Amino acid sequence: MFSIVVDSMESISQKMSIKELLDILTDDIAFFQGLENLTLLKGLMVILVITIVILIWVYRNKKLTNEKSKEKIEIFKRNKKYIENLFVELNDSKECLRYFSYKKRWAHRIIRDFNNLFNDYNGEMLKEAFHSYDVKFEIDGIKDITKIISIMENTNNFIEKLHNREIDIPEKYSESLLKHQIFSNGYKEPIETLIKRAICCNSKYIVLTGSAGNGKTNLLCSFSEQVMRRKCRCIFLNGRDIENEIESYFWRQISVPKIIGDVEKRFGIVKLIWRIMVCLSLKPTFIVIDAINENNDKVFLKKLPAFLNELLSIHNINVIVACRSEYYELRYKDILENQINNRPCCVNLVEGEYNNAAIDRLFRVYSEEFNYKNEICYSVKKRLSEQLLLMRLFFETYQNSSIQINDLNIHQLYDQYITKISRGEKSKVNQYLNEIVAIMLKQKDYSTVDSSKISTENKNGYSLIEGNILVSQTLIRNPDSLLSEEIEAVYFVFDEMRDYCIAKYKMKQMQSGRSDGFPTNFQICKFIGELESEKAVCLEGVVNYIYREGKKRKNNELCSLLLNNYITSIEKTGYQYYTNDGLGRDMRLIFDSIEHLLPCEEDYIYNIMANGSYDACPSLFTYLVEQEINGGNNTLEIFLVCLKKATNTETLSAVIQRAISGWNDKHIKINDFEKIDRVLCSKEAERLKRFRKIEILTIGLLDWEGRDNLLSYIQNSEENIDELIDELVNEYKLK
Repeated sequence: MFSIVVDSMESISQKMSIKELLDILTDDIAFFQGLENLTLLKGLMVILVITIVILIWVYRNKKLTNEKSKEKIEIFKRNKKYIENLFVELNDSKECLRYFSYKKRWAHRIIRDFNNLFNDYNGEMLKEAFHSYDVKFEIDGIKDITKIISIMENTNNFIEKLHNREIDIPEKYSESLLKHQIFSNGYKEPIETLIKRAICCNSKYIVLTGSAGNGKTNLLCSFSEQVMRRKCRCIFLNGRDIENEIESYFWRQISVPKIIGDVEKRFGIVKLIWRIMVCLSLKPTFIVIDAINENNDKVFLKKLPAFLNELLSIHNINVIVACRSEYYELRYKDILENQINNRPCCVNLVEGEYNNAAIDRLFRVYSEEFNYKNEICYSVKKRLSEQLLLMRLFFETYQNSSIQINDLNIHQLYDQYITKISRGEKSKVNQYLNEIVAIMLKQKDYSTVDSSKISTENKNGYSLIEGNILVSQTLIRNPDSLLSEEIEAVYFVFDEMRDYCIAKYKMKQMQSGRSDGFPTNFQICKFIGELESEKAVCLEGVVNYIYREGKKRKNNELCSLLLNNYITSIEKTGYQYYTNDGLGRDMRLIFDSIEHLLPCEEDYIYNIMANGSYDACPSLFTYLVEQEINGGNNTLEIFLVCLKKATNTETLSAVIQRAISGWNDKHIKINDFEKIDRVLCSKEAERLKRFRKIEILTIGLLDWEGRDNLLSYIQNSEENIDELIDELVNEYKLK
């Protein structure tokens, strides 16, 4: 422990020499000696008082720091951004953070789970057959987490090679182990989960990513409360509130008394004491920074890497930073990863997809809480389960109702929510929201608006909607003020609601005087181009709203412009953001409504199928098959219609081959067809018929081992197979 303190002091000494630290008390004594009204004794007494204050602060620091964090979490609770106890974590993201919080003390859990993984018949066979290989199926007597990770990664690589037939099987086991070559990837996913948890154990720094409203804040609040219950120190910061002088802001969050912080050198020794105190603590300190992407201040972003590096250099300090995944790769990866000395462990909430049972359980809890008395269709459930704030907004809007929702028109939902919370004063609320949006657009800052800039007549709008998840108020420190005064500011609680209000306001502004009530494509593209050039955080949400409105009006030209200029331009940077469905943001935009496909959408989808990235076509095909199985709004009819754009049989065959050749284990392969067919036999006849068409096209155009078995199965179960074949021959002009 002494060596840790020494190392920490050496790292700190880069900013403050030992001589400077020793001179601080001397400077204070000299100051008091220079005053006629104070004797040296009185000066020493004042220093003694300051020393006592510091000691008391040291003693109470953890409690004071945690109290400030609890205050911030309480604000999230009041704004309903943190729904305590209502939401139940059903994926592995929270478990990863739990391993991160307990550190190496939970290494034994990883060893136990790894050993149990191969403690079955197949595992024993693997141990026996490959005991002479450089691979371990059991970890014993190793406590170093780095070595544990290395062993598990080596085992995972071995399993993958075995699956790919890259390893020679001993002759004695060749027949019995054949199934391991085919099914050995059953071990792969559990091992990768354990590796992820082990990396979290061994990490000081985590970057938590996820799309807007899918639970980052909820998870971080829950995590912070958990570590504080364990008597750990937790400093919870909201990226939106952090000033450009991030270091000064941070030190104010640890409750430094005014008598200590007034003098710069005196404050310096307090920093040193705090660092030593953290190093000597038996429990780790956690610094949680939420919504880092909501702070676009250039000075803040420039200073952030050095600030994080300084914190991470201190023993016992651990950092979690949350960032929207839509912006991480394009804007924040360099700041949060490339410029940081400690390599982060990235935890992506998008990867934690809910299965159908989990989604049903989640909605059962919410329906009971809000007294919603109707079944919700699969597509709506799937969409809402990705964003907790959107789910909350949905149930608040339809509380105590039994209305059937088959199409989740997000923007209609926003409008209904505003209507409900306005209490008969919707026009006043809209005026208030429009003024906030107008100020945001003028200042090109979409985080907060100074309340003093809002007109007196519109300020009453806030009182009508106070306490709801629409807008909220906060205090921010004005760095440009001589007095560094705090000002009251207002902000949108839900980013997508903000984007909706911005798009709606601007569209109405641009349509002024037009007979058809809709702006020209030129006006719309000019506005979106301006947002794109300033890298506005609201760009994607604005495009989503305008696209859906354009599709509703069957404006094929506008939708084509948006798809090809403002969606694919983001993908061309080399980063493609995927939703829980495995689709890119372009496909989500197209499938977000149940409107019939526009011609530009059919062309776009076919281009993805025929020429897209190596996993775009399999992801699309898998998504549509899952929609058929679960009764979603988007069906394989989309795939079949777009297939007709193939100009010849060779191209048609190539597209179908691409659809079933995905690299991901979750992608549907040709060997899954019979199993899916049997499931669809118990569903509606039209759903089975659409899948049967895909099966017959595959049988007729492709050749593979097992083709005859699938053909025999379909012939035995399809009475009108000849009619179906004739229909396909005519539709696709097959020979």
